Amino acid sequence: MTRVSPTATAFFKRDAPFMLGIEANWTKREDAKANISWARNVSTDMRRFTKGGSYLNFPGFVEERKALLRGSYGPNLDRLKKIKAKYDPSNHFTGTINIEPN
Repeated sequence: MTRVSPTATAFFKRDAPFMLGIEANWTKREDAKANISWARNVSTDMRRFTKGGSYLNFPGFVEERKALLRGSYGPNLDRLKKIKAKYDPSNHFTGTINIEPN
């Protein structure tokens, strides 16, 4: 991923030598709070070893949507919003995390 310029594609975080994905899975509803808390704590603890940023294939916590978008696309987010506004002004194509036009 380091062979491509950070501005060549939407994905800009190309200087990290590793990618970390954190998963918490459970089957019993009553285990949700503990597992979500565990995942959040691991994520927070691991930040000190990172250069920052995120990758939307590991979406993280939905309530942090704006931070996830900025962390995933960095300075490319503004360009993506302009493209979205031009080619999808009615917001027909949405994904797991929607990039809203400007």
